[in-house]
Amino acid sequence: MASGSKICENVLEVVGSAISYEISRLTQSKLMKKPMKSYTPELINNFSIDSLVEEMKRIAPITLDILRRAGAGTRLAEDSGLETNEDIVGSSNGVPKIGRWKRNKNLIITTAICLIGYSRSKNCNFLQGMMGYFLLAGNVGKRQIEVCHKLGLSVSYETVITLMKYMSAASMATYQARAQTEASEFYCGIHVLPRALLDKELELLPAAYIDREAGRQLVAEDLALGEDTLDYFKKSALGHITSVLEKYYPEAMRGIFSYWKEEKPKYQALKERKVMKTEIFTLPTMDLNENRIPEVIKILETLAAEVKLPMDEVLANRVVLVEGDWLTIRNVLISMFQRQDDLLENRLSWIEPTVGLFHLQMTILKMILRTHMGSTREPGSLKRFIVLLGRNRVEEKVKDFRACDQFMKVITDANILSACMEKFNCTADFLKERLRQVNPLPLMKELVEDVFGMGTVAALRVDPETGSARPKEQRDLVYENSMLLLQHALVYMDYIHAVRRGDPVNPSGRHGGWMPADLFGEYVVRENKDKIHPGANAHTYDHLREIVARQVMSIRDVKHVMFNECNATNYGTHSQLMNITRDVDYVRKILCDESMYTKVPGGRFDGGLGEVFSEVNDLYTLGVRKVLSGQAIERYMTRARCNWDQVGA
Repeated sequence: MASGSKICENVLEVVGSAISYEISRLTQSKLMKKPMKSYTPELINNFSIDSLVEEMKRIAPITLDILRRAGAGTRLAEDSGLETNEDIVGSSNGVPKIGRWKRNKNLIITTAICLIGYSRSKNCNFLQGMMGYFLLAGNVGKRQIEVCHKLGLSVSYETVITLMKYMSAASMATYQARAQTEASEFYCGIHVLPRALLDKELELLPAAYIDREAGRQLVAEDLALGEDTLDYFKKSALGHITSVLEKYYPEAMRGIFSYWKEEKPKYQALKERKVMKTEIFTLPTMDLNENRIPEVIKILETLAAEVKLPMDEVLANRVVLVEGDWLTIRNVLISMFQRQDDLLENRLSWIEPTVGLFHLQMTILKMILRTHMGSTREPGSLKRFIVLLGRNRVEEKVKDFRACDQFMKVITDANILSACMEKFNCTADFLKERLRQVNPLPLMKELVEDVFGMGTVAALRVDPETGSARPKEQRDLVYENSMLLLQHALVYMDYIHAVRRGDPVNPSGRHGGWMPADLFGEYVVRENKDKIHPGANAHTYDHLREIVARQVMSIRDVKHVMFNECNATNYGTHSQLMNITRDVDYVRKILCDESMYTKVPGGRFDGGLGEVFSEVNDLYTLGVRKVLSGQAIERYMTRARCNWDQVGA
């Protein structure tokens, strides 16, 4: 026994010395040893657990092997590290997939070695630094971070704050360098002014791209929709109708176009942008009021100074696109107008304000809701279905965009399905059999022609021979209103499709991941607000504005990196929207029962109680009349930048 104990002591001494030597070498590794000043957005994005494992295999193979044996009871396969065979939930090209709800022992052992290294030297802190930044990104409190620090899982709270200061400085240095050396690929978008985004992928446009003098030759005919535009809307509508039918009736639609030897209609974007992740930088926020013109001017000047725009080049031949809602754009234009007689360097002439596409979408949605709201007694009115579906957050002012947008999608899908059932002359229960009896594509094209035959509803409302309005008693107001709702809804859906396939910002780098810059600005606002503590003071606000606000993208990236590297369940980054299938089916049944898309001889103009149904505005016809009247052009000319020099002359 004594000799056995002596042997164990000798073995422990040898093994302990070997492990101590390996850990000592590990603490000197450049990969494991990361000073806080070395942290940059690129370092966060490139963090990899695999790189730590490879470094441990190279420097500390004995320690790694011993801990693997201790954790598993037997030597693990080099490429596995799984808890049991039950952890393998599938494979791809022979490589096992690990269930996200299971433990990865290799990951745990790697963390354990990092903890041992951190216990030996506080400078062996790469994993701990990443964890500290990750915890702060998730709004974990400083006391909780300190607990993790004492356990060796994270650096201290003060160290994380120091890390964030270096990260902020690195981010600022990067976008300032881009503005100086890559001005031809630089874009500045301001959303609800004290916030800003820098997007490397878009352009600081050459001034020649915008010919303001051409505005003087603008005539009404330039704004009218041509046949090519109408053809585009028809093709887009046909593709969307096909996708809706496949979504709700996949069995009936499976292989139906090949059965009839027809080419399947698909939504085709006018121009697909190359799919790539947009590199975005967020700028500091400012304690300024965008409703006051002097402060708007100060915001613009502060942003130019923050980015260090090369003003000599900008003033000579560049313009910077500035996005926002209408209030923002109006105030920016007023600020520019007030400075037009100032010195060249003070005129703000390098700014090109434009309404953000997200706020434009809100305006479109608001117009559709206002046009078709109606009353609860009118068939097909939006007000009626708001009440029936209990969507009390849907209102004309679109204060809750998500609720209004989802409701509009329910109504659109239900109306498409109802109109198709009327055209196919069948019910949903017999759709599959009907589609084998009749080719659906010609009927779908006929429906699209009815919807986008822009004079269809106008001809039902006005006698083409006399030019006088038809009496409501001779008209089917229900059918007219339904056709207009479907027309407006399909245009709205086309707008959504277009944005998803080529708008300014693609934070994820995925196909269909494009989004308006001002919508992403809302995400930036939310992230900044989440960092505001209820007990915040003036010093805290300065830290949030100057340090944290520059790191919104890095904070977002570190979450994704850590989730992916640990193979953890992240539960998605989007809000969980309810399944709308049941609501769509409920609305569709009502629309079909009331024959909304069947033109009834003799007309439907009241509910039988003497209350005449409202007449929905034909937005296309009214728009064409306004444009051709010249009033819109005249109003534009009085405000256009090309005519600013004539104001007051």
